[in-house]
Amino acid sequence: MRARVLTKSAKGLVAVTVGVVVCGAVVPTLASAAPTGVVHTLPTGSIDGGSSDGVRTATVDDEGEQLTLRLHKMNLRGPDFSMAVQESGGELSHVVIPAPRSYIGSVEGHPDAIVSAIVDSAGTLRGQLVFDRGASIEFVGSDVVGRSTAPIDAKPQWPTASIATASAANVGKTVKQFVVGLDLSGEWYSAHGEGSPAVALDRAEESMARTAAIWIRDVGIQPILGRVVLRADAVADPYSSSCENLEQLEELWSDQVGTSVDQATAVCKSGGGNAYYSKFELDHSYAHVGAEPDGTFSRVLRHELGHNFYADDYHGGGAEGSTIMNGNDLSRFDGTEFAAIVDAADVASARLDDVGRYTASPIPPYAALDTARVRSGGAIAVDAVANDHDSNGDSIKVTGVEATSLLGGTVKLENGEVVFEAGTKTGTDRILYTLTDAAGGTSTGWIIVDVSA
Repeated sequence: MRARVLTKSAKGLVAVTVGVVVCGAVVPTLASAAPTGVVHTLPTGSIDGGSSDGVRTATVDDEGEQLTLRLHKMNLRGPDFSMAVQESGGELSHVVIPAPRSYIGSVEGHPDAIVSAIVDSAGTLRGQLVFDRGASIEFVGSDVVGRSTAPIDAKPQWPTASIATASAANVGKTVKQFVVGLDLSGEWYSAHGEGSPAVALDRAEESMARTAAIWIRDVGIQPILGRVVLRADAVADPYSSSCENLEQLEELWSDQVGTSVDQATAVCKSGGGNAYYSKFELDHSYAHVGAEPDGTFSRVLRHELGHNFYADDYHGGGAEGSTIMNGNDLSRFDGTEFAAIVDAADVASARLDDVGRYTASPIPPYAALDTARVRSGGAIAVDAVANDHDSNGDSIKVTGVEATSLLGGTVKLENGEVVFEAGTKTGTDRILYTLTDAAGGTSTGWIIVDVSA
């Protein structure tokens, strides 16, 4: 999951980080090659095939607690969405795809939660629930099949990178969007595709749904799918010698990035990933990602896209624990990661589509990290909501605080501000506050305080 800072010359990439092997093999079959007359028709799925609109409900059994999901249709396919299968000889064949079947939603009784899911080609609902501070569970049907284990209350660290300013409150008033092209390698397909283009598209769309829900909530940016290329024949697969090859990916997709898609990602069977570290520059919008054992790859994708938006590995020094760019165990960007991404998005605004206020589903607000400095026994007031946002564009306010800080200081909410009186202990302290939006969605935010003698 290392970020790569690469320079370019007229002859291609000329600098790589130590330990990364770049293969310069010539690959004649380009991603943009015209498909042949062969056509694959993918099954739709027996629940609703993704064709119905409106709200649907589902239930997930989380260790005896019945979680009721309220799901809204979320079309994560770009205007030029397509899928092609590369078969023997290297030819690309058309795929007739089912109707959009991605969902985003909420959980009854959990105003902090966000759900992403798809109805797969077998008619099974599968996806992820993300709760406050990034705790998550994955589900297939009504069964939980995985959950995060990292603590959401890790010891706070004074951030080593900038936090968001008050201008970040504008995030989410209108949501931005970019289009991702996916290149599903032969090794990934052999390991996870079950010999079925339908299953391959299932995993791709589930991964994009999971990624999009987190990106929309945290940074007000929605990645969607453009073109999907499936390398179904091992002999013709251009990644057969090395899937982890950004130069190869760029060679294959350079005529697509900037036209039909904004970013291209190669998907490998396992492992971490790699990406250009840039402010979403046109010629540095590439990544490769490894898949989880179930074939999804959202965990690595959400991280590598962060690199494309100028968030580094261990950005900010793990201020809020194992967040997406700081170990990637929690399904949440911390305040320093958020600041880096929205700053890069502002620089790259011409490459992002403004899709207006997000209304597909209620989204919990995002409470951005705040910092303060005070002497022991001293007091300070923090306008915690100033750099927070809600990706539905709803109004937000601080509705509560934990009365005692991590080091024993006293915390009160007065006139919308968090008022803190430090105790006698010195060091890095933490204050917890609750943020609520107009629809009742909630999140908790941290204020990290440097208490000096």
